[in-house]
Amino acid sequence: MSEGCIGRNASGSKAVVIGSGLGGLTCGSFLARDGYSVTVLEKHDKLGGYATSFRQGDFTFDVSLHALPVGDNPTTRMLRHLGVLEQLEFVKLPELHRIVAPGYDITFPNADPSGYASTLARVFPAERRGIHGFVERVVGVARDAEKLHSRDDRYFAPFFPFQYRSMWKTRGLTLDRMLGQHVTDPDLKALMSVLWCYYGLPPSSLSAFYFSVATGQYLANGASYPMKRSQDLSNSLVGVIQGSGGKVHLNTEASTIRLNSHLALGVEDVRGGMHDADIIVSNASAGLTFNKLINGVKLPSGPQRKLDRYRSKLGTYRPSLSSFVVWLGLDQDIRDRVAEAEIFLLPKLDHEALYRASLQGDPERSLLAVTIYDNVFSGYSPAGKSTMMIMFLCSHDAWKPYQDGYSNGNREGYLAQKKRVAEIVVDRVEEALLPGLRSMIEESDASTPLTNIRFTGNCGGAIYGYEQSLDNTFINRIDNRTPIPNVYLASAWTSPGGGFAGAMRSGQKAWRAIRKDTGR
Repeated sequence: MSEGCIGRNASGSKAVVIGSGLGGLTCGSFLARDGYSVTVLEKHDKLGGYATSFRQGDFTFDVSLHALPVGDNPTTRMLRHLGVLEQLEFVKLPELHRIVAPGYDITFPNADPSGYASTLARVFPAERRGIHGFVERVVGVARDAEKLHSRDDRYFAPFFPFQYRSMWKTRGLTLDRMLGQHVTDPDLKALMSVLWCYYGLPPSSLSAFYFSVATGQYLANGASYPMKRSQDLSNSLVGVIQGSGGKVHLNTEASTIRLNSHLALGVEDVRGGMHDADIIVSNASAGLTFNKLINGVKLPSGPQRKLDRYRSKLGTYRPSLSSFVVWLGLDQDIRDRVAEAEIFLLPKLDHEALYRASLQGDPERSLLAVTIYDNVFSGYSPAGKSTMMIMFLCSHDAWKPYQDGYSNGNREGYLAQKKRVAEIVVDRVEEALLPGLRSMIEESDASTPLTNIRFTGNCGGAIYGYEQSLDNTFINRIDNRTPIPNVYLASAWTSPGGGFAGAMRSGQKAWRAIRKDTGR
């Protein structure tokens, strides 16, 4: 089904979108262009989910975005079809990324798969053939996925191994196993798999397919950033909805999806307002949707059994890790001291150990991702100043001791721990990357997994939805359809998965399912 068919008449039909993250906004935008009367319910006072920004002093900080793969790829075509691409300006990062680790300091070229491979081959000449083979395979999987996407994810099973060879050869593999088919040096494997921190699982557990689709997009199309913030991306999608007559209600939390027999009638908000709907799209997590918003209603025996099985299946999946983030507004322009925009600081070349440190919430032993936005484009910060974001993956478990105090307003212990962790993070960046960093700080803020829970409602403050493990990825990934025929999921929790591009793609997949199911 081609996006060129946008505009089929759904006049008079109503759609309610629960949550204004990128998955919900993308699906809502497609539905609005199809003629649906779209209503978006957002419990916070700002739209966009993780694709937002906030101001502090002279600085406007991006909540989460490091980069997006933008080029001749599904993300770009999706934005073009929605009519918002021309409203946005994407700037390519000066490099793909830089890795600083014991014994290594390597910077990789952007949008240059061959250059990426050659950079590693100069350091590991004995592994040259395997390096190039691995990179070609990763890019091949991404290209296969694009081809499948262009066919609306439809395929004839007997021909799949021949039509999508790279994808077929990667099925059922972890990243570690796929790497082992090409290279042998442990340090090389660690350098090539550093982007696991953007997908949430270490190489031993991460789906090689998901790693390849996402990383292949970055290698082939390059890493880019939207001017001036990711908030502009969210705002442009809201503009499509509102421009088509739709409504976005902030400070309006959904409380219940009302059902009649096995169909949803609409969404009730916490103030008792009822929003009738022919179609409901939940941008909330699958667990929240089916264990809270849809709860306490007894369906006919058949639909009830189906719903019970679905809930049981959801219970077998694990939420991804959360994050600890430090934002810094610096009183100096540091571009002459650090030239790269995206830098990974590794205390050791052992991703399994780095993952364990994240599970423990250990800021001293975790992988740090440092983003210096002023190296993407001039004018990001006020003249003579710089903006930096530092992130490490962190489990909710590490912050559970502070949950009750955080929730009831007794946050003294929580704030002390947050300050302690943030100071360790800053000290590490100061030592490894930018001496004197602490003396430059004009503004600072930090977030924890509890912050993420507060603003997104995601279980455990997950930032990538469900983990991309082998039992919940690609064709095994939880579907955008649900047991309730007119309720759909559009978020990182469902197909295809997390990240900005993944969430938008989920919104598009939900829209495609709606069109097919409604015959439009």
